[in-house]
Amino acid sequence: MFNTVKNYTTTGNFSITYIPDRSKGKLEVYFLVDSSGSMAHDDQIRYAKGIVLQTLEKHKGKQIAFAGIGLRNGQAEIFHHTTTQPQSFTNALNQLKTGGKTNLTAGFEKVYQLLHRSAQSRHIQHHLYIFTDGRINATVTHDHDPVTEAVRYYKRYLKSLTYTHVLNTEHGFVKLDNARALADKLQAQFSNVR
Repeated sequence: MFNTVKNYTTTGNFSITYIPDRSKGKLEVYFLVDSSGSMAHDDQIRYAKGIVLQTLEKHKGKQIAFAGIGLRNGQAEIFHHTTTQPQSFTNALNQLKTGGKTNLTAGFEKVYQLLHRSAQSRHIQHHLYIFTDGRINATVTHDHDPVTEAVRYYKRYLKSLTYTHVLNTEHGFVKLDNARALADKLQAQFSNVR
């Protein structure tokens, strides 16, 4: 309001001047996409990519930064570092390949790396969206059950996440509901994709 009045008194022209609300923190969204071999069946990876792309389109022009991590061949890779440019993120997402096992702990380690790159600002909210069929079958330490290892890592190192949501891509006649069990163990939100 003050800037609108100031503009009118200095220029003689009335026009509403908007000031961005800087009181709200910035938002960073991390997409952890299971691109293992099991996600290639029945085009589950295509559905996951489609949801990510819809999300990017829906929030185009907003002050939201996106980063992507892919789980493939028992490893995790950051396929795109934090960006506010949806087109470059989309291009990287479309190049994401499928194959191998799912190592969720390795994915969480990459999320941790991204979190601590932006740790200098405590006004940043961090949201994590995990797209998976729940078939977590690889570990980092080789000593634990893969899900138990991932849950322990999450609870120990990813406490600073503002919000976590597990999206189940599993479909078909027989459903194992592993993604729902994972969401329960992480105490995260849960949704079925489709």
